[in-house]
Amino acid sequence: MRVSEWSPRARFALTRSRAAHELGPDAGCEACGDAEPLMLGRFSDRIVCHECEAVRRGVSPFQAHHIGGRAPNTTAVMVGANIHAVLTLLQECFWKGRHPPGSPYAIAFDRAAYLLYLAGTGRTS
Repeated sequence: MRVSEWSPRARFALTRSRAAHELGPDAGCEACGDAEPLMLGRFSDRIVCHECEAVRRGVSPFQAHHIGGRAPNTTAVMVGANIHAVLTLLQECFWKGRHPPGSPYAIAFDRAAYLLYLAGTGRTS
């Protein structure tokens, strides 16, 4: 069975597991301590989160995330680069290739993922 035939949950879990394996046990951002493997990367032999790397480079740690993908009827919300990496992976695993960007399913899925993110952070926007 090909990975593309796996369930969306299994593909998401595999991607997260691979990231954790590549970064090593107990990996965390050297600047802020964030330990979510999907939010980390290896930059110049350092493990740092996407947001801290953006700040180090002098660019905004926020990115536009398109709810429902890039399509004329979708909106973009500004999110931190760390959560943007997770939200984009969720799109890739759960609906891209199965539903077109801007479809009711894609928009509903992304809205739900974004609202869960907001609920988890206690933010309202």
